Amino acid sequence: MWPVHSPSYQQFSIPEELKEGIVVTWETKPDSLHSDRTIPANALNDIRSSGVLRVGYYDGFIPFCYRNSSGELVGYDIAMMYLLARDMNVRLEFVPYDATLLMEELATREFDIAIGGITVTPQRLSMANASNPYEISSYAVLARNNVAHKLLSRESIINDSTLCIGEYNNPLLMEFISSNFPKNPVVKISSYNDILKTPEIDFVFWSLDKASAFARSHEGFTAIVPKHLGPPFLMVYFMPRGADPLTDYINYWLELKTYDGMSLKLKDHWINGNQPENHRKRWCILRDVLHIMR
Repeated sequence: MWPVHSPSYQQFSIPEELKEGIVVTWETKPDSLHSDRTIPANALNDIRSSGVLRVGYYDGFIPFCYRNSSGELVGYDIAMMYLLARDMNVRLEFVPYDATLLMEELATREFDIAIGGITVTPQRLSMANASNPYEISSYAVLARNNVAHKLLSRESIINDSTLCIGEYNNPLLMEFISSNFPKNPVVKISSYNDILKTPEIDFVFWSLDKASAFARSHEGFTAIVPKHLGPPFLMVYFMPRGADPLTDYINYWLELKTYDGMSLKLKDHWINGNQPENHRKRWCILRDVLHIMR
């Protein structure tokens, strides 16, 4: 169990040194899909020629992509996109997407890459390109503290049909709940934040990364990994179907970020919840006086 409460996640922000030199714009959500948008034969070349990386995001999944207490878009995936834009030497353009229309928006090239702690499903794999998994997270439950002791195994959940489950609109989770816990009452939720205002919900199924981050940030909740619950979740970045050069680039880039330690450093902060040490820049005459070095 992780019954730890800490408001720190709401205080996290993208470090200034990570944002330095990156030009970022924020697009409002389009009223309808751009079904007539021309999809280039090579998305990677299009990004390089335009100098813009369009990133589709959904800000409902702490710690991957969410809003902090100041309303800033933050999270592990957001930090990684700043790194990607720097390495590609392009501008960043963030575009919000509707989680229920993700595959459709990818198909019409509303953005080049989709982020937000997105899990792999067979249906999604058939409709879009996916990166290699960048995070593997155990199947878990996010529960109210007063019922946490009843959720230590799959069997204990099955044996208590009075427990109310919050069901997020995810085909993988919906099938899992209907197949394994048909006797439990279910309340539909459009966002995991709905459980804060729906007291009849006892728990929800989620990935451990997301559940533990939520529990650390909200009093009264606990993240648990019940025994014999299910296989882990795989988190990936999705790209338009057929964007093979871009997918290959992202896969090799993810490996490089693992080898150079940057992804592990960011995971320790955003996913594990550890505050990084403050490393102030040392005074430099070239940068601080002559202003000829960044």
